[in-house]
Amino acid sequence: MTLRPTLLMLAALSLGSALPATAQTVQATYAGLVDDDSGLGLVGQTMSVSMVYDASVAPDYAFANTRAAGFTDLLQSMTVSVGALQWTWQSSSGGSFLSLEDDAPRFFTPVEDAVVLDAYDFAGTDLFPDTVNHSLAVYLYDHTNADGLADYATIPSQPIDPARFEDGQIMEFSFTVGDPELGDIYRISTHAFGLAAPVPEPGTLAMWLAGVGVLGSLSARRLRAGQ
Repeated sequence: MTLRPTLLMLAALSLGSALPATAQTVQATYAGLVDDDSGLGLVGQTMSVSMVYDASVAPDYAFANTRAAGFTDLLQSMTVSVGALQWTWQSSSGGSFLSLEDDAPRFFTPVEDAVVLDAYDFAGTDLFPDTVNHSLAVYLYDHTNADGLADYATIPSQPIDPARFEDGQIMEFSFTVGDPELGDIYRISTHAFGLAAPVPEPGTLAMWLAGVGVLGSLSARRLRAGQ
């Protein structure tokens, strides 16, 4: 006995609704000069943050009256580097949160665009033996007429450009030394940063090198054939 076309269509629709949403991977790299380092001697060095996130993540909340939304667990990977120092976000234990506000009337007059990205739990260079609670925060604010965000309820499918947020830019890596409640909190930050050329993933770099090798081999063959 065969299913009728209508039943087949309903079965396909129910199966499709049960499948998870396809991830929309976005890679972004930001860089700027350190201008505040809590006395660690890093001022003037380049702070670079490379990340990969899923732009298809649905918001945990979205309020039309305030044109604001929040997203969790969007981050897939992140690396923070300052000079020779480097930290890597731990996907097994770390978390991430993104807040978007598009012409939000909640707190400011005139209305503004705002982006806040938080990521916590990194492993890497410990400047002190009892370093704990590594975290990164990115803040972008803009009160001007230039629209830094096109929407608040979806994560942009292209890297957000800090140059569109003229009222404030902060990229800050912080950590605590000693007891989280009593220890000193150190911050390494830049207040002027922008999009940088992304560093290729190892697989992508290998494919690119292989392609260059193939092109070089073809060129050598053509040269020999022409002699």
